[in-house]
Amino acid sequence: MAKTVHDITDSIFKEIGEFGPYQFLVFALVGLVATIPGIVGFSFAFYAATPSFRCKIPGFANDTYEIQNENHQSLIDKFIPFLSDKSFKGIYEGCTVKTFMNSSSSNNFTINYCSEWVFSKEYFESTLVTEVFF
Repeated sequence: MAKTVHDITDSIFKEIGEFGPYQFLVFALVGLVATIPGIVGFSFAFYAATPSFRCKIPGFANDTYEIQNENHQSLIDKFIPFLSDKSFKGIYEGCTVKTFMNSSSSNNFTINYCSEWVFSKEYFESTLVTEVFF
């Protein structure tokens, strides 16, 4: 008579023994070792998230990402270029700012890369990106 897989498994367990305290300990330690890297890997999505951002308005000390009032909105519209693709990222360029050549003319400007940014605090107060990279 041919042995089935069940018969073979039963004979192996009779030889090596049943699931006991040692097997449980090994199972728990392997599970712990496998769980910690997963937690660390997924937490990166939160502590290293890149919130919405744009360049800081030159000469405006209290600039924030959120619109403060109509004057603040007009300064943002004046100094921060609009995105050309109107994507999900927002409506303003994140890395460029207009530098005006002559204060009397609003059409005489160059576009430069900025060195200071303001970040949205809608979802995160601060992240690794806002503290280290910018």
